[in-house]
Amino acid sequence: MCQAANDNGAGQVVVSGSKAAVERAVNIAKDKGAKRAMLLPVFAPFHCALMQPAADVMAEALTKVSVKQPAVPLVANVLAKAIRTPDEIMRGLIEQVTGTVRWRESGSWYMANAGVTNFYEVGAGKVA
Repeated sequence: MCQAANDNGAGQVVVSGSKAAVERAVNIAKDKGAKRAMLLPVFAPFHCALMQPAADVMAEALTKVSVKQPAVPLVANVLAKAIRTPDEIMRGLIEQVTGTVRWRESGSWYMANAGVTNFYEVGAGKVA
């Protein structure tokens, strides 16, 4: 089992799943001429159906917290759209565990069409 985990842009799509399936996807990508295809040093198959047990834990944990209405819309990258209610935010957090990170649609399309002109990457790595 292998599925798109992160759609970061035209030059970078990350897949996730069983190790054997991901290794096969890497080999297929190389055979098809991908500029770069490699296994990432991660300890779990993030953003795919194999994470359903973690999504269930997230759902249970969120029953114990209170999420307030945001002051500005939150762009949920698993949905590639703005969400505005606490229920939508909680559903998005749960869906994010097994769902594809749709950054290309969220950033390059949704936020750009909403008038956002500056994007800042925060984190340990970088996305080309």
